[in-house]
Amino acid sequence: MRYDGVEETYFKNGQINEIKTYRSGKLNGDYKVYYKSGVLAEHYFYKDDLKQGEAFQYFENGMLKSALTYVDNLIDGIVKYYFEDGEPKAEVTYKKGNKQGSTRVFYHSGEIRELFNNVNNKIEGTYSTYYKSGMIKGEWIYTNGAPDGQSKFYYATGELMAEKEYKNGKENGLTTIYHKNGNKKEEIIFDNGKKQGLNKHFDKKGNLIKEITYKDGKKIDMRDLIKHNSLITNNTYNPYVVKNRTITQKALISLSIILIVALGTYFLYLLLVWLFG
Repeated sequence: MRYDGVEETYFKNGQINEIKTYRSGKLNGDYKVYYKSGVLAEHYFYKDDLKQGEAFQYFENGMLKSALTYVDNLIDGIVKYYFEDGEPKAEVTYKKGNKQGSTRVFYHSGEIRELFNNVNNKIEGTYSTYYKSGMIKGEWIYTNGAPDGQSKFYYATGELMAEKEYKNGKENGLTTIYHKNGNKKEEIIFDNGKKQGLNKHFDKKGNLIKEITYKDGKKIDMRDLIKHNSLITNNTYNPYVVKNRTITQKALISLSIILIVALGTYFLYLLLVWLFG
C-alpha cells in the first residue's frame, strides 16, 4: 500500500524539523524544513519525487535568503540571493542545474559590484568589477574559469591604475602600474605567478628611482638611484650577505680580544722589569 498523507519529523527540543507531503508513496506537494528555533528555513514543492516550480530559503530572522525555480529537480532560471536585511545580494542564471549565463553581484547599498558570465559553471569572457559610483574598477578576461590574457584596473576617478598579464590563472609577463597622472609607477615581471628579474620603480614625473631584482618571488638586490646611485644589497633580502657579515663581525671581535690580552701581558712584563730590574 502506497503512503498518502503528511509526514512530520522533530528536533530533540520538540520543535518541528521537516514536513513532507506524500501521494501514492511519492513526495507530492509542500516540503518544508525548519530551524531548531521553529522558524521556516526552506520551502520546496515536489511532484512525483522531483522538485518543481518556485522554491525559497530563509534566514533565521525570517527574511528571504534566496528564491529559485526548479524544473525536474534541476535549478533553472535566475536565482536571486539577498542580504539578511532583505536587500538584493546577487542574481545568478542557471540552466538545467548549471550556472549558465550572466551573474550580477550587488553592494549592500544596491549598486552593481561584479558582472560576469558563466558557461557550464565556469566564468567565461569578461569579468568586470565596479566602484559604488558605477565607475569601472577592474576587468579580467577569463578562459575556462581562470584569468587568461590582459586585465586592467582603474582608480575610482577613472584613470588607468594597472595592466596585468595572466596565463592559466597565474600572473605571467609584464605588469605595469601607473600614477594617477598617467606616468608609470612600477614595472614588474612575473613568471608563473612569481616575481622574476628586474622590477622598476618611477616617480610621478616618470624618472626611474629604484630597481629591485627578484628571483622566484624573493628580493635579492636593490638599486636606489636617489640615495646612492649604486648597488645596495638589503640584508633582509640577501641571507648570504647577512651570514657572511655575521661571521666577519665575530672574527673581528675575537681578534680584538686577543690583541687586548697580548698588550696587557706585554705592559705587565715591562712593569715587572722596571720594578725588579
